[in-house]
Amino acid sequence: MSKKTHSLTIYLIKEPFTQEKSIVNNGLNEKEIDGIGKLFYKNSNTGNPSWMKLFKGYDIENLFSSSASAALIVSTHNRFFAVTFGPAARHFLKKGVWEERFGLLTTLNSVKKDSIRSIDTKTLESDGMQTRIQSARPLAADNFGIDVEKDLIRSVTGESKDITKFGKSLSGKDSLRVTLECDLNDLKDFLTNFLEQFKKDDYRTEFPWIDALKEINDLSKIARLNEKLLDEINKNVPNKLWLTVPEILDWTDHGGFKYSHRKRDGLLDDIHVNTFKEYLDCELIELYHLTKNSIYRFSQSNEYQKDHWRVYECLYFEYSEGNETCFLTDGKWYAVKNNLVRTVKDYYSTISNDTYGLDFIDYNNADENSYNAHLAIKNEAFCVDADLISIEGRSTFEFCDVYTKNKQMIHVKKYSRSSVLSHLFNQGYVSANFLLDKEFREIINNKLGPDYKIRDISTRPNMVNGEYTVIYGIISKFDRSFEIPFFSKLTLMHTTKSLINLGFKVSLIKIKNVKPDKINDN
Repeated sequence: MSKKTHSLTIYLIKEPFTQEKSIVNNGLNEKEIDGIGKLFYKNSNTGNPSWMKLFKGYDIENLFSSSASAALIVSTHNRFFAVTFGPAARHFLKKGVWEERFGLLTTLNSVKKDSIRSIDTKTLESDGMQTRIQSARPLAADNFGIDVEKDLIRSVTGESKDITKFGKSLSGKDSLRVTLECDLNDLKDFLTNFLEQFKKDDYRTEFPWIDALKEINDLSKIARLNEKLLDEINKNVPNKLWLTVPEILDWTDHGGFKYSHRKRDGLLDDIHVNTFKEYLDCELIELYHLTKNSIYRFSQSNEYQKDHWRVYECLYFEYSEGNETCFLTDGKWYAVKNNLVRTVKDYYSTISNDTYGLDFIDYNNADENSYNAHLAIKNEAFCVDADLISIEGRSTFEFCDVYTKNKQMIHVKKYSRSSVLSHLFNQGYVSANFLLDKEFREIINNKLGPDYKIRDISTRPNMVNGEYTVIYGIISKFDRSFEIPFFSKLTLMHTTKSLINLGFKVSLIKIKNVKPDKINDN
């Protein structure tokens, strides 16, 4: 008689945890499963869940309904596994007890290279956008259009190399999800197979890019990195540590920032590590100062709060150790292999900072819009800021902020987090790319002043001689060498390479922000 097919979700427990009670939360019912492990569950009601058939012959009380959940803790080869059933079972496990990327690496070591069915990615350049790419038929990973330098691989699903040992297909992230023909007596053999697959490094041959970029979920490692963060923030002059606004802001109704709701605190033009330290006024900053305190943004009238974020979510920090560099951004830690970090930083150092004779005046304005208007007047250029362009089938976007008679497209943004600057760099690429289209040139000409129009819109621009220039201007208070977050550098590297290949010249300019930190004293 053939065995029933069961879908199992499997976690590998970290080695320091050697007892079942150290793995699961308190308050759970438990049942010894002879020779296999211990089942932990909560009382529920209504009908029996379908997976209960796996435990036929055991008198397990008060487990009902399709939403009932349980975790089976199994020990084999001196390692614990948690096999979870039902939607809530993952929450039965204590935080930090399972091996991160167990499912992902086991899957990559166990599937055929050309049998991938879906890949989940997270793009760190642009607001952490998460994407699932699926194929109707098995394919090699190269066919999924992944940019291995900027896409974090979160999960992979593929067909196994050995159905007998691993089941028909595997899907993995931290947990491993498999569909197996099995009964309880088979579990330990399967778990042993998966443990052996996890320990292999075969995936580095077939998927060599998988370790270049990864999210850090190991709580002990995060705690150690947070200690490095605190060491840096408590220095008189912190290095590679910034406070940045974690969202793209609407500057049309922006009054300023505060670190509290106190009336007596004046509004700040921007947020900085030093002004936050001055606000705290304590000898030693601890982690709770960063996780409990918030940054508040107020409307222009200062009548009400528009946004607020935890300080920890606004911090950007870089720390190198071993063969990788760790980055804190948006309240999460990421690790990047140092060879990719070096490639990006080396390219960043080669990007031109030529002003092409333009006067990039200091920023001391109410907002970016007024600065762009001032910049245009100073350079006898045309301000196109906030004049959105709409092309059928595309979202609206800006051609640029300021356009000069010498065909220089200037894009300006205040220094901010990675996704905001990446948005700026991508905007420059998109508008420059559209400039090669006749319909777009017609739309642009209708917006430009008489002295700035493209003379022959029917003729494609002469890109061989670099007829057009894309200039990125970043408003910053940095007194030292100009630095931007790593993931912004990564985006800039990609867009600059693409623009140069199209025939554009590219330059990155620092615009000095001389506006006082304190806007007013209430």
